Amino acid sequence: MRVFRADHLVTMAVAPIIWSVHFVLCYVLVSLGCALGWTESGILGMNAVEAGIALASLAALAMLGYTAALNMEKYRDAPRDASGANDPSAFVALNSVLLCGLSTVSLIWVAFPVAVLPMCAT
Repeated sequence: MRVFRADHLVTMAVAPIIWSVHFVLCYVLVSLGCALGWTESGILGMNAVEAGIALASLAALAMLGYTAALNMEKYRDAPRDASGANDPSAFVALNSVLLCGLSTVSLIWVAFPVAVLPMCAT
């Protein structure tokens, strides 16, 4: 029995990758928005930068939720022996779920300042 399969390592890395791509996208959107003047108010009182960050945040949260649900199912379906001990795949799946939770908190922490601070304030 192989303890660490390729799908285990990939699922553990998915949540931090989603967060880091979201972080870079938010950083680039704000930088370009301030440099190119995309901060004028638009639809629903949101400018293009705020709308882009909101859409990126919703998409990233959906991906994190889907990843957490898949890993929770893997955790529940992991084989257990007669003593009730978990297979190592259950440990990896549970860690992946916890990384999804941590990445969700980090994602909200990145997106929150856009909602409360003025754009491009110097």
